[in-house]
Amino acid sequence: MLNPKLIKNNNLIGFREELSVSRGIELVDIKSIIEWDNVNLTLEHLPYDEGHVSILELLILSAFASKLNDTQNVLEIGTFEGITSLNCSLNAKYSKVYTLDLPLDHSLDELQDKEYLDYDKDLINSGNRRSEILINISNVIQLYGDSTKYDFSTINYSMAFIDGGHDYQTVKSDTENILKYINKPGSVFWHDYDVTNAVGQYLLNISDEYNIKWIKNTRLCYLKVI
Repeated sequence: MLNPKLIKNNNLIGFREELSVSRGIELVDIKSIIEWDNVNLTLEHLPYDEGHVSILELLILSAFASKLNDTQNVLEIGTFEGITSLNCSLNAKYSKVYTLDLPLDHSLDELQDKEYLDYDKDLINSGNRRSEILINISNVIQLYGDSTKYDFSTINYSMAFIDGGHDYQTVKSDTENILKYINKPGSVFWHDYDVTNAVGQYLLNISDEYNIKWIKNTRLCYLKVI
């Protein structure tokens, strides 16, 4: 017998995909955005829990990083446990990976300039954020600060992964800063895209200006910057 829950989930996914396309963000296969021939990847510390990218998402990001040359670097907003930075660094051997996160002693009890989503609060307070997997990785540079106040002009990068605060204003600020300073040609990825959440709302609002793609079977959106 057909599983009613599976049918419902599939119908919901299909609806969101159609809604995304109708509002300006096309759904694309991963083969259409990168040449996979001669891609040989090394992966460590595979993601397994809430707050991480999926294994497929990690493959995509690592594959893009592997195509960078020694003049092109990666910038990640939202280090969390460091799994994405680690794997990008292993595959972009001649590039640097800059990864920005809030200071480890950042307190949500202090007065803040913005409201955090409950999802972001959980990630900020998570003990996983204190992971040491990036220690002694020579081409990873860990940065600490509020991304909405950070001076991105000080970083040289051609690939960016936006996975920090998921509220509308933070996604907007991070995106505008990334696009302002990214080297061209470049590539930008956003994580946790859903046509109905704040990440999706912002990306849909700028889809008339930017040719953003939603990568099939992932929560990643992608923009080629030329």
